[in-house]
Amino acid sequence: MNWRKPLKILLCAPFELDAPRGNSVAARRLFEEFTDGGHRVHVLDRCESADPAEAVAVWADFEPDVALYLHAGRCARQFMALRPLSPAPMVVSMRGTDVNEMLGRSAAGALIRGVLEQCDAITVFSPAMRESLHRRLPALAPRVHVIPNGLELPGARVDFRLRLGLDSQPVFVTLAGVRRVKRLPWLVRGLARLRADHPGLVLLQAGPVIEPEEGCALAGLAAAHPWLRTLGVLPREEAIALLLAGDVFVSGSRSEGMPHSVREAMSLGLPPLLSDNAGHRAMAEDEREALFFRDRTSLRVQAGRLLADPELRRRLGEAARRRVANDLARGREQDLYLALFRQLLGLVYP
Repeated sequence: MNWRKPLKILLCAPFELDAPRGNSVAARRLFEEFTDGGHRVHVLDRCESADPAEAVAVWADFEPDVALYLHAGRCARQFMALRPLSPAPMVVSMRGTDVNEMLGRSAAGALIRGVLEQCDAITVFSPAMRESLHRRLPALAPRVHVIPNGLELPGARVDFRLRLGLDSQPVFVTLAGVRRVKRLPWLVRGLARLRADHPGLVLLQAGPVIEPEEGCALAGLAAAHPWLRTLGVLPREEAIALLLAGDVFVSGSRSEGMPHSVREAMSLGLPPLLSDNAGHRAMAEDEREALFFRDRTSLRVQAGRLLADPELRRRLGEAARRRVANDLARGREQDLYLALFRQLLGLVYP
């Protein structure tokens, strides 16, 4: 195969392409970027729930040069159905839930290990994520490649401060699906105590309810605390507009991979206030591009510092913006994937 020839790429995503989920955002972005680069791309979405026979039919009709799976655990059934059909390289992108949640469970972990042992290459978001995987599965190290999440920001045409009747009061923003790992009720309870000193504080949250029990808990807190505004699912451009309405971006997640929302907030110059986990630590340095917290006491202390010090917010926001710009300057996401694909296919530059 000539290295200049466009590739036929099968892109496998766990959820519908238009779902308000990070994996779907990544799938849409990669589809557009590969297609704009002249490559033929077929998206096989709903991998977690679709019949593997559908994937087999797509493979036979499309005959891809390479396949990219955007989740090891959630795309495992499709991977296992397609692996015996062709020698075409298969690349698996390990997401945050793969490494931080599912790999440690007995049944899901065994399934993920089976996928990783049979794929041709594994991608992770950061060196820290690579080290975490290496500690648990050292034999896979030669096949692991670091490819950070990309970034695309649609234009924002909504003024959320105007829409929600907010004036100059401080606004914290969080974008996260409502599920246990995101710890949204925990975050709200921690910020509630902060309002004794900052009674004007408002927290804006947007994202789908993924786990109903967590959704009920968050709805109960919103009813009890009018300063918490839960906005549900927003179109992409409105989610960006919501970030622009904030003074601070906050995330209380128990674990993360490389969340799109944090990177988007950083790229817009919003100072991040982040829970102390490996995924967040890979994105920003404490006191340089973000402030970190470990418990509710440190959450209140760090949030209080940001509310009291506009210069600290400005400094962290500018450093966060530069960090994202510099990271992206080292190589665009799709270029790194294309280089990996060509390496696996034995294509080299003449």
